[in-house]
Amino acid sequence: MFKKIINILGYVVIISQLFSIYNPILNTVVAGYTIKYIIYYTFIFISLGRWFIKLISMKTIRISDFLLCIFIVCPFAIGILMGWGIRTVFLESVLFIMPIAVYAWSQISLINKKTCMNIFLIINFLGGIISVLVALRLLKTDIWAADGQLVRAAGAVDSTLFIGGLIASLVLIYVFPENEHKDTKWLSLTAFISSIIGLLFSQSRSRLVIAFIIIAIIFIFNFFNKLSMHGNFKMIILSAIVLLLIANFAPNVMSQILVQIQERFSTLRDINVIYRGDESSKQIQAFFTSPLFGLGWGSRSQYSGMYAHNIYTTLLMQCGIVFTACFITWFCNFIRRCIHIYNYNSKQYDIAISIMFLIILSVLGFSNAGIVQSGGYFMMLYVYLCYKDRIIVPKTHKEGLL
Repeated sequence: MFKKIINILGYVVIISQLFSIYNPILNTVVAGYTIKYIIYYTFIFISLGRWFIKLISMKTIRISDFLLCIFIVCPFAIGILMGWGIRTVFLESVLFIMPIAVYAWSQISLINKKTCMNIFLIINFLGGIISVLVALRLLKTDIWAADGQLVRAAGAVDSTLFIGGLIASLVLIYVFPENEHKDTKWLSLTAFISSIIGLLFSQSRSRLVIAFIIIAIIFIFNFFNKLSMHGNFKMIILSAIVLLLIANFAPNVMSQILVQIQERFSTLRDINVIYRGDESSKQIQAFFTSPLFGLGWGSRSQYSGMYAHNIYTTLLMQCGIVFTACFITWFCNFIRRCIHIYNYNSKQYDIAISIMFLIILSVLGFSNAGIVQSGGYFMMLYVYLCYKDRIIVPKTHKEGLL
């Protein structure tokens, strides 16, 4: 019963963060907190609490997991001692503690990675539909757009979702076509199509650039890989069909998308970029006031909002060198272990997807406000589950306590 409850809470948390369209139920305020944040912290307390108990009961604890515990507790305590207010500390810490709570959830629950991927692909499809409806103003939102222009769907559906969908669908269909996910072939195809559409309607410059890089990497890999060399041809054909269908049935929409994307790339120094750069600079200045231990969770709102869309400057300001190093040590060690596992499973598509997810999320950290943007929670959950499934490696290769 307990595992079912935490699984439901986990999926509610992830899905509710993907779509930022106003939700009257989740945004209802109770005792000064929205129902959404009450659900978030219920999930955080349960998952982290059970994970801590599991760690304590183990005879040996990995050093990296111990450092992760320090990263969770200490900035929280510092934020309270600094006087930012318990409510502010709680609200701001969600951006950084939630991905770790998802990690804890994956370690204590019997979640199936195949089910996780299926849900992820379905959510990609739904996200693509919502993006189209928002852009065409068929779904009402408070996102502003000039008359005659399409609404930027990135404000309603996190475009990181489509980056993950693009990676997963490309690998499943075009890199490892002979995989155990044969029953999800059509889900992968719809996710590929909806990811392309979602990225176009999002008009997110960083995501579009990353999408082109991902496609180029897959294309080059397939070119030199005999088992998937035909994937490039199929990928080009399907992409062309999708774009031609949009151009044929909605030529005005297609032309408007291209015009708005071109305008966004022609003004790389717009107000949004200047604001984010200015906030990042302020965070660095605040970091130097307490460089070792940081200012704690809750400090971001004390400096003009500090919504810098840069997790690295945000981490330095709130956690300082010491606690940021604790997190980076855990994260880098996690990547190292994933690559180590991949060395013994080089034909496994799931590890390939996981490594690409980790690399992309690390790059996107320069444009995200939290450790993982909301669209990346499903990506990280899949990574955690793949790691958990393949933690057993040959006895001749010891992992050590790290």
